[in-house]
Amino acid sequence: MEEISKENKEKSSQDTNANNIAEENRIIDEMMHSTNYISWLIKYTKDKESFSNEKLLNYPEETFDSDEENIKSLGLFFEGIRSYALQNRICYTISDFNVYYNIKIMECGFQIGWKTDLGDVYFCNKVPVEKDKNFINFRDIMLDKKQEKLDYINNPLENLSSMIENVYNNGFSIEEIEETYNNTINNIRSKNIKMKTRNKSNS
Repeated sequence: MEEISKENKEKSSQDTNANNIAEENRIIDEMMHSTNYISWLIKYTKDKESFSNEKLLNYPEETFDSDEENIKSLGLFFEGIRSYALQNRICYTISDFNVYYNIKIMECGFQIGWKTDLGDVYFCNKVPVEKDKNFINFRDIMLDKKQEKLDYINNPLENLSSMIENVYNNGFSIEEIEETYNNTINNIRSKNIKMKTRNKSNS
């Protein structure tokens, strides 16, 4: 009887988790395919430059803001943007311990990000829309629009994958391939760092 009870509890827990995930996915889909959340974001940041969900996480029993439900949903909004970015091979930006995407709607720009050193803390910064920065147009997300450069990016990456697979099929070990790949990536990073340092010293 105890074993049956334990199995029932585990199944109930699994069902609850599945329902929670399904509900989160539904909310994310709604956020990404309507202007409701982004319109709230524009209105909420009219008199503030930034906000995060940190206080709500640390003091869940207290009420800080009448808009706290939308603030709590900032993490889901980030996940929706990240999903679109991954599908279209749009890279995030890293700054200190922050990972974020630049998004825009009309002339309003935002950094929507995650503080990787603080667990589930997500943030929003209001930023000017600048041509030299990579902004995701929120209307593209709403329309599930495929980014124009996607095929241009995908083709060489697919060729690279095929080349790696051919090298493996020709008898090289995964360890040898991985070491060569990592060395190449590290060399590129090192060159980029040197170039950035040189550009800063010249400016």
